[in-house]
Amino acid sequence: MTYYLLFLCLAQGITEFLPVSSSAHMMMVNQWFGVTKHEASLYVGLHIGTLLSITAFYIKDIIVMATAFIQGSLCPSKRKNDNFNMALCLLIATIPAIIVGFLIKPYLAHIQDNLTIIAFSSITFGSLLAFIDHYTALEHDTMTKKRAILIGLGQLLAFFPGGSRLGTTITVARMLGISRNAAFRFSMLLSIPVVLGASVLMGYDAYQCGTVFLDQTLAKVVLATFILGMTTLFIMSNFIDRIGFSIFGIYRILFGSSILLWLFAMHYP
Repeated sequence: MTYYLLFLCLAQGITEFLPVSSSAHMMMVNQWFGVTKHEASLYVGLHIGTLLSITAFYIKDIIVMATAFIQGSLCPSKRKNDNFNMALCLLIATIPAIIVGFLIKPYLAHIQDNLTIIAFSSITFGSLLAFIDHYTALEHDTMTKKRAILIGLGQLLAFFPGGSRLGTTITVARMLGISRNAAFRFSMLLSIPVVLGASVLMGYDAYQCGTVFLDQTLAKVVLATFILGMTTLFIMSNFIDRIGFSIFGIYRILFGSSILLWLFAMHYP
């Protein structure tokens, strides 16, 4: 595996599970290595590895919630349990991104690679995350339909380049007083349909381009991203209460500021 692929796997396999915008980091990797055009199948592999790691890590939760949702849908008397409620809340929170994403995504395509916007988004959303996580006093694990709607609406902010889907949903969840562990878990489960949708769309693009999917390089990319994802998920799930999210907010401020300094140095050498 080349250094470029290694850094790309590191960017996706780690930052996808942190509230720091994985797409912004992968874009910077492309900038550093001077890559202007990437293979569509490569990004399919990165997202498949991500999807597999999330699914594997939360497989028990997914099975339990899916079973409860099916049973509750068929039998109203079985709807009064936490697993059915969580599944329903995840569904509710997903709807805004599907509808709005379908409508506005084409209009945002021309600014997705704008590093200036990415830098200011990182600084703005990073500041919000650091402030809200640090000063939120109330903490609970209760997820309601109203809170799910608000988190789903918060996810729409991730359509801005550098917005970070995980960062925006966690910020809203923390603002609502949801504990760090519960906010992280809900946001990660909420990412499954998003990552699945991205994988399907990228896979379709790769197919249209006639890209060969199954090769040794792609298999290495999937495996590396999967292992990195599982490792990051384990660390975040077990230590986020002690680590907190403010440190990631501060990192995003520094990351965005570094991009602005880099752009300034390029324009005024």
